[in-house]
Amino acid sequence: MADTLPNAGLASTYSDYFENKQVADSTSRHPDYYTHKGFTAALLGSHRGAVPFGTKLRLTYRGRNVVVVVNDVGRGKSGEDRVLDLSRAAMACLTGRKVDEITDANASVITLDGIVRVDGSVPVGCVGAGP
Repeated sequence: MADTLPNAGLASTYSDYFENKQVADSTSRHPDYYTHKGFTAALLGSHRGAVPFGTKLRLTYRGRNVVVVVNDVGRGKSGEDRVLDLSRAAMACLTGRKVDEITDANASVITLDGIVRVDGSVPVGCVGAGP
C-alpha cells in the first residue's frame, strides 16, 4: 500500500530517455506521451499511488511555485528518498531556468519546500513569475 503524499521532499527531472514515451495515465485528459515542455509529475518509490492520476499538485521551491498534474509513476527504486520526477518545464519554473537549459548532464535533485494538492480547476504551469 502506498504512503500518503508528503508535504515536502526530493524531486528530480525526467531524463531524455523518457521524451515521447507513453505515460502510465493514458486517458483523454492528458497527453499519452511524456514531453519535457508539459507540466507533469510522476510519483516515485513508496509514494506511487498516494494520489490518483489527474491529481494536481502545487510545488514550492525557494519561493517559486508550479502546478503540475500527476500522470505517471516513476521507475525509481522504492528505497530511494525522491518523491517526484518532474517534467523539465516544471523544474524550469522552480529553478528559474529555461526548459532547454536543463539537460541530463546538469539536472539535479532539489528539495521541495511544499507539496500540496490543489483543486482540479487550477491551471497547470508556473505560478507568478517564471521562465
